[in-house]
Amino acid sequence: MNSGVPPASTWARLRARVIANTSGTLLVPVQLSLLGSFAIVALIVGSAADSAGIRTELLLGLALIVVSAAALCVPWASLPDGWILLVAVVDIVIVAQIRVAVVNEQPGVNVLVLIPVLWLAYSFGIVALLLAIMGDFFAAVFPYALSGDWPATSAQWAGTTILPATIAIVAIAVFVAARQQRRERADLVAAYEDLRVSIAEGLDTASAALAVVDTVDAGITFYNPAGEILLTNDTARQLAVAGGSPASTSVQRWEHVFGEDRVTPIPEDQRVVALAARGEIVTRRLFWIGVEADQRAVVVSTQFVRRASGELIGTVVAAHDVTPLAEAIYARDEFLTTITHELRTPLTSMIGYLDLIEDSVDLADSGIAAEFGIVQRNSQRLLALINDLLVTTRGQAHLERRLFDVAELAENSINTIRVAAGEAGVHIVPPTLVPVRAEVDADQIGNVLDKVLSNALKFNRPEGEIDLTIEVDGDDVVIRVGDTGIGMSEPEQAQIFDRFFRGASSRLNVIAGSGLGLSTAKTIVEAHHGSISVQSELGEGSTIEIRLPLRVGSPVTRSVPTVPAVPAVPAQTLAS
Repeated sequence: MNSGVPPASTWARLRARVIANTSGTLLVPVQLSLLGSFAIVALIVGSAADSAGIRTELLLGLALIVVSAAALCVPWASLPDGWILLVAVVDIVIVAQIRVAVVNEQPGVNVLVLIPVLWLAYSFGIVALLLAIMGDFFAAVFPYALSGDWPATSAQWAGTTILPATIAIVAIAVFVAARQQRRERADLVAAYEDLRVSIAEGLDTASAALAVVDTVDAGITFYNPAGEILLTNDTARQLAVAGGSPASTSVQRWEHVFGEDRVTPIPEDQRVVALAARGEIVTRRLFWIGVEADQRAVVVSTQFVRRASGELIGTVVAAHDVTPLAEAIYARDEFLTTITHELRTPLTSMIGYLDLIEDSVDLADSGIAAEFGIVQRNSQRLLALINDLLVTTRGQAHLERRLFDVAELAENSINTIRVAAGEAGVHIVPPTLVPVRAEVDADQIGNVLDKVLSNALKFNRPEGEIDLTIEVDGDDVVIRVGDTGIGMSEPEQAQIFDRFFRGASSRLNVIAGSGLGLSTAKTIVEAHHGSISVQSELGEGSTIEIRLPLRVGSPVTRSVPTVPAVPAVPAQTLAS
């Protein structure tokens, strides 16, 4: 009997098989990240390497693709635990071979080993961590072991081991953070089960609640509307001591509270419970408490507790100690900054020599004009990608402001994509550009417009449209870029400005990109004291709005969520 349901396509069946085989693992993102990183290195080295070097790289890249494809076909769930480690081990061996192939052109290519090493550190146990660290150092010394030409001086040894040592430290930090995360999850599950059993056996509800909050590895404190502590747990008391509260007193008060930079003191009226007392919800806000080497990073959230009638019962403050994770993120950003600088230096030199060759050689007569143009374009693209990574890692952009017509910047960016839009069958609506002179960094804002318009084109559809408008709203200039493309879901909109984020549609449709464009745009816009936001509907298109102050020091509108008013709480009675 025909059920009326069309049979699944070959692609759909293959995709379902891959999802089933890799469910519960990070295999797919790890292998895709490794392949993408290898492609970047291959482009950098291939633009300067001889034909033999290029062939070696192609063979290693093919081997990496074969390993990745084979790994996706293996039903790991039906094999004994730990067999998936073989994929990471093979990845490390291939990275070591890649380093042998390009050690003269790119000694820093050993950074590729970071991807399988962090996978081992995050997803598995202590044995996998040790295996990851050994693989890290193996990839670093393998070229010397193969050639027998070992470093001869302490300085050479230091240069050889500093990168693997840094990767090992980051791997250890990631392992500790992942283990703590799994422990907290297990504690929550155990606490829930204890509470269920306690209630089933008729135990006192308050005693059960105390047992639960003491089990959870987070500081939990419940305040009544008068600011008095009704319920707290051991973790909250320990954090209070770490924050400077004397252990001998029952008053839980963080005396030493700093911002994300670990040095800027947070005023009393800006601390979490004072904010909650004024009716403001705090969501995952990071503070540093304590001083010097004893500082702890805590992420704090608050929530109001009300009766069914709406009457306020109190405020719950939850504080999570995330010090290992915060320090790991700092180490990662420092590592990315260092590696990006190391990649940019030889790439800048290559671009300079390409310009010299272009000025001194008649490329048309030599018959390599097209190939030379490809090398130049890809080199510039890689340089732009590295610069974006530097901006997003630092979290700030260097600006040189002057009065400039924003409409002229927009017109230049529109003209940049006209040819590509025509080839893609996307129509550019004649833009509404009101001449507006604003105090901006023209190069940086032009870069932002290029990135936003490029996204509007890449994620559009044939016969779609791109619409750009500029208008003045009070003290701000407002730029809107709309498209009739594939749109985004609400969860994707919440993450669209995050570094390295790429939506499901871009991955499934194999749309090129690094996930850095809008993150870089956000950093640049916020450096201008402006804001950038998105409105989108899945399948209907998206609109990006950029709001910039016309002059330095102009007030910037910020959207603040409205919170129902609550009874005032005496500030002197609240813990910080």
